[in-house]
Amino acid sequence: MSTIEDKVCENLTDHNAGKSDVGKEAVENLIQKIQERAKMGLDKYGTTMDRTDLSSEEWDTHLSEELMDVAVYMTKKMKDNPNKYWYDIIPGGLYWMILRRLIVSEMTKIAED
Repeated sequence: MSTIEDKVCENLTDHNAGKSDVGKEAVENLIQKIQERAKMGLDKYGTTMDRTDLSSEEWDTHLSEELMDVAVYMTKKMKDNPNKYWYDIIPGGLYWMILRRLIVSEMTKIAED
């Protein structure tokens, strides 16, 4: 695991330490999954998130691509079962935060061109 995944796991642990109603077991499960994905990434790509061969712009591109995928997946899940995923479509919810992040990222690229 890289220092990046370590930080995410630390943030999850800190978030759960009396500051949240998120269950301890859920946080432990997430940490385990992050660690497993980090190992899978190392095995598959031969590098970690600590790699230094990508520019900030390239990391921005990766982030935008992943967020676009998340937005599409969430839209699919909400379309298939709107009653279950109602909380994702409320203003200020995760879905809209992701869409806003994508829009701001695209606006920044346009402004820089």
